[in-house]
Amino acid sequence: MISFSLTVLFYNCLLDHLTTITLREPCSDYVTLNINLFHTESKAPNQLKQNDIFICFGAVASHKFKNYHALKTAQWAVYDGRSLDKMCEGDTDFPTNDDKVTKVVGLYQAWIKEEPPKPATTDITATASRGGTSGRKIVPTYQLAPKTFIDYVGMVVHCEKDKRSGLEMTNLLLTDYSKNPKPIAGMAHQRQSVDVNLLIQCTLFDENSRDCPSLSHGDFVYVKNALCKLSNRGQFELAVRHDNYATQEKVWLLATNDPLLLDLKQRKQEFEQAPKRPMDTTTDTTPMSPIKKPRRVQIQTVMDEGNQNVAYSYVKDLFNGGFEEDHHLKAAIVEYRPKNIADISVKLCHACGVSSDVALTRCKHCDEVIDTIIYRCSLKFKDVKGDELFGTLYGTEDTDEAACKQVTDFMDALCPPDQEKPPMLNICVKSFVQESSLRFVLTKTKFRLLHG
Repeated sequence: MISFSLTVLFYNCLLDHLTTITLREPCSDYVTLNINLFHTESKAPNQLKQNDIFICFGAVASHKFKNYHALKTAQWAVYDGRSLDKMCEGDTDFPTNDDKVTKVVGLYQAWIKEEPPKPATTDITATASRGGTSGRKIVPTYQLAPKTFIDYVGMVVHCEKDKRSGLEMTNLLLTDYSKNPKPIAGMAHQRQSVDVNLLIQCTLFDENSRDCPSLSHGDFVYVKNALCKLSNRGQFELAVRHDNYATQEKVWLLATNDPLLLDLKQRKQEFEQAPKRPMDTTTDTTPMSPIKKPRRVQIQTVMDEGNQNVAYSYVKDLFNGGFEEDHHLKAAIVEYRPKNIADISVKLCHACGVSSDVALTRCKHCDEVIDTIIYRCSLKFKDVKGDELFGTLYGTEDTDEAACKQVTDFMDALCPPDQEKPPMLNICVKSFVQESSLRFVLTKTKFRLLHG
């Protein structure tokens, strides 16, 4: 079936015309191959439209450009997709009465009869919108299947445009408040007050990223012709990629009263009325609330016995040589980021070691594919002389909500939000040089919380 056609003037030893046609399978909506038709001006297929039937004999495959060429000696014809009448043919007479042609047209006619227009049902199907639709059923998150092209309606949870030079990509976190069969792993459940099991990541590429409207949390969007696939970690994600022949936008805003949102709003209402977990009211812009019930918390520092005899140093001593050595410090943690522990999840690049936002699919530093999610927390230490040292803690991935709550208790104990003087800690720090910069890593140190 024809998906798109374009005719141009082609110069060679004779004055010919070239029409490029994009073909697809009748039961799908994605491009399968292109074919270049060489013909005289009188044989130009100017009346072609989507869903017409194209039949050709004698086309030559081009492995280099992954398309087909049909010279003027090739036999081709176009049939109307509805009436099945022959609309045009090439310079060489087309064998209309050939058994192969009759069989192909007959099969298509039978397929048409097997797929009559369906009456309106409770299943929502895209019928009219600003950007046009693919005509396929809108697929909710709980019905996602790999290697399928779908239309999707969801609410924006997070939107971030990739600002790297030469790369046009927008990362969206969407939800329709139905459960993801293969959810995003390693992200805190309280991100933007939406359970991670209800989220789906959608990446827009090239013109889809450029044409994407300005989106913010709570907006409703229609995503057309998105590829549902499994990531390297076995998680469902959507991708809307470049299309050479796309003439309409694939992502647009929906009005809040759009009938396509009926099911989503019902699920959203049920989610909001359900009993909330202790941290569900925390959002990206709301700092973590301190523990309401006062508790006495003591911190015990445990270091390897083999390093107990190393003399204590001050922060300034770490910059006076002794690289690749262990240093013992007595310092307090005076600040940590992020304050919202639900946001400590990041994606780590194994190629360069740089961490990126959890919504990104490629490393912001080296552009490698990233799918490993870990915990990251930045700390500011201050010793007894008032000198400061910055460090970063990394942890393994963990999607357990209890673990996130445990980290919150841990950080509030190390850096109490309601105390002017944080506790002094005995820590072991090792210095090293990386990319001409002096770095420090917290090593051979464990903290134990003793609740009173």
